[in-house]
Amino acid sequence: MKILICDDDISTVSVLEHQIDWEKKGIDKVLTAYNGKAAIEIVKEERPELVICDIGMPQVSGIEVLKYIHQNGILCAFSFLTSYESFSYAQEAIRYGAVNYLTKPFELDDVEEAVGSMIDYVLAEMEKSQATRIIATETNHLLRALRDGYYGADKAMIDDALRRHQVPLNADSRFVIVSVIADTTKVKDKDWDQSLLRHSLRNMAQEVIADQRDFSTMVIDPDETYDILQIFVPEDRFSEVSLVRRCSSFVQLCIQNLSIQPVCLIGEGMSLHQAAEVGLMLKNRIESLRMQTGKVFTLSELDKKRDEVHDVLDQETVHSFIRTRDKSGYMSLIGEKAQRAAAGIQKGDSGIQQLHHDLMQAFYSCLSDNHIQAHSLFEKSVMRELNRHAERSVFDFVKFASYLYDASLEALQQIDASSDIISTVKQYMKDHFREDIDRGDIAAVAFITPNYLSKRFRAETGMSLREYINKLRIDDSKRMLLTTSLPISTIAMEVGFGNISYFSTVFRKHTGISPIEWRENPALREEAAGRQTEAEKAGDEDE
Repeated sequence: MKILICDDDISTVSVLEHQIDWEKKGIDKVLTAYNGKAAIEIVKEERPELVICDIGMPQVSGIEVLKYIHQNGILCAFSFLTSYESFSYAQEAIRYGAVNYLTKPFELDDVEEAVGSMIDYVLAEMEKSQATRIIATETNHLLRALRDGYYGADKAMIDDALRRHQVPLNADSRFVIVSVIADTTKVKDKDWDQSLLRHSLRNMAQEVIADQRDFSTMVIDPDETYDILQIFVPEDRFSEVSLVRRCSSFVQLCIQNLSIQPVCLIGEGMSLHQAAEVGLMLKNRIESLRMQTGKVFTLSELDKKRDEVHDVLDQETVHSFIRTRDKSGYMSLIGEKAQRAAAGIQKGDSGIQQLHHDLMQAFYSCLSDNHIQAHSLFEKSVMRELNRHAERSVFDFVKFASYLYDASLEALQQIDASSDIISTVKQYMKDHFREDIDRGDIAAVAFITPNYLSKRFRAETGMSLREYINKLRIDDSKRMLLTTSLPISTIAMEVGFGNISYFSTVFRKHTGISPIEWRENPALREEAAGRQTEAEKAGDEDE
């Protein structure tokens, strides 16, 4: 921990620097300054956690030093040590967060007591800051999982996940998603690289659009060319007019300072349990607007334009072609709609854009109804590339529509072939059980929702996904206990358990004996293996 002592009276600085046992208080560096300007430079460079400062000093006053610390959000306990007893100065000290206000002449005991309270303040703020960072990280992970459909729209499951991760939200919490897309290959300065440009873009987006300084509510989807950001803004924080103004300011700042022209799309209010459906829809909409550089759109105005278009793509018709596996009829419909849009009946480019949007909505709802993770299909590289160019021409749109139909039908057919799904996820677990995998990872392999997979897996195997993974781990550990001389703790880590205590508990549950007994006592091992064989036979008879 560092302390800065600043006073234009050299003797005051010397007394405080040399007559207090700073090391005993946990202070490993004492910095000194004799005017406010020098103090600010030291604060910029060293970021001391504690500052004791006079008020009346040449060049820059102590009040200005305190203001600088406050306005830049620097974690610091600040105390004045001054001859001024003015009420107005005391008011300013309180306003900008000073911890103490000491007056001269002073006693060292009083200063030491003040330093103790300053240290307590800093430690408490650090703990609070760490807790805030943890919550921010957990919030970000949960929002991404919700947006990507890992919890579907199941309110109970969402609330349970939020509660387990101690995220102070619920399934009915209301947000507006603001989506941003920007081409980050155009670097303003030759000394910049793309990663620095992206970092600047993301920081600017969260501060200017959402008035935040952490990434807790921003979901980021980068590729080689574009950054796509989705910021979850609490619905009651800003009006739509205010969000438009903020997004416009953000775009102008990007043009002026980064030489890039992002596009912003402001969604409408939604509950958190709608995040998967709304998030994917907005992501596809913003991708379709990527050529409208430097502009800000609202979903309401885009939908208003849609209402002016009469020849829209009917979702039920598309669903019917999917149900009946009638790709010929589907492609005839798509070709007809695309040709009419290109001919200007649906107002040119906006018609192709609207067809693209309607088609995505139709397939998303169909996949969602069948418990398939739509985002998993749309994240495939081929799909992403076709989707990106779908609005470029009739040919590109038809090509995308054909691939979308085939990929969705393949996923639906996998759902119909139940045994194939279970075989696929079993094989994945056998290949990856030593890793830290969860049901979201497993479900993504089969393109179905985790909740649906859990129910289906238990119905067909009589085990949960976690039980099956643990069985694979225990079986592998039994082999290693007999064929290697590795310590039990090492074997536990090798097969995927985070700690030996949990490993021992699960091992005893599966075998009836401890790992060390399995390794060192052949009689107990044989007895345990016999019990397991009988249990497996009984299970087979029950089936």
